[in-house]
Amino acid sequence: MPIVNPSSKNVLLKYIINPTVVLIKTPFLIISVVLLLILSPIAPLYKLILRLMLLVVFGVSEIELLVDGIKKSNSRSIKNSLPSKGSITLINFSSPLDAYVLYLVAKTGNVTFLSTCYSGEIVEIGGLFDCFKFALSAPSLEPEASKIVKDLSKYSKKTTFLIVEGTTSNNKAILDIPSAFNYQLLADECKENNIKMKVISIKSQPGHTIPTPIPVSPASYVYSNMTSLQLDSKFKMKLFDLPYSSSIKKADLKEKLSNYRNLKLIGSELSIPKKIEFIKKYNNMK
Repeated sequence: MPIVNPSSKNVLLKYIINPTVVLIKTPFLIISVVLLLILSPIAPLYKLILRLMLLVVFGVSEIELLVDGIKKSNSRSIKNSLPSKGSITLINFSSPLDAYVLYLVAKTGNVTFLSTCYSGEIVEIGGLFDCFKFALSAPSLEPEASKIVKDLSKYSKKTTFLIVEGTTSNNKAILDIPSAFNYQLLADECKENNIKMKVISIKSQPGHTIPTPIPVSPASYVYSNMTSLQLDSKFKMKLFDLPYSSSIKKADLKEKLSNYRNLKLIGSELSIPKKIEFIKKYNNMK
């Protein structure tokens, strides 16, 4: 379920204050997007403009990433552990902004996103904008044949993030990992291609604006996130290294994705087919 905005029934906010705030922020959004298009080959400048846009336009005031087993004060060790070229990081996923926040914490600018499918395959989503659209769309049961990843070797020179749940959640729980997804096969291929494996658990706040468990239009999503006058959106993440060992099971993976139950774990009854069914009923109800 999407989380209801507590101020959505306030007429003054809805029809006067919110449109005014969006009108004020729109020029900065346009300038930011133009600069991002120009500066895309220059990762440090791209990241600077992106961070400013997330702060001013979307109110993202805090992005924190901790590493399992490393003290928060040990910034050098944390920096050395960040996702980098030649790594695949398995992530939970709930919103379009997740992709941009992950880009900011990655060491390099050559970032790409993958996702699992209900049928077990891994598919390529693409870059930041592609991932933005993915987060606003309904999941599908059949992957496009052209997007199925058949060889991981081409990701050995990229910073790669894999959406393990195969779709977005409302960031309250970890959805069931598709039963056909073969984690050990992925680990074996990563080992063969010398690709490091990591996990990042993502928790965002507030829950009523950032997550997109139900498909919405890009314009609607951007508008709702631009209306806030407060810089109160936060992303708190925890990074874990993953061994290639066969001792890692899906249950262990879900524990790490949930940051040891900081997000709830739910059963296999809430699968991708169930989400597709729910979206249809939810839209009919509306």
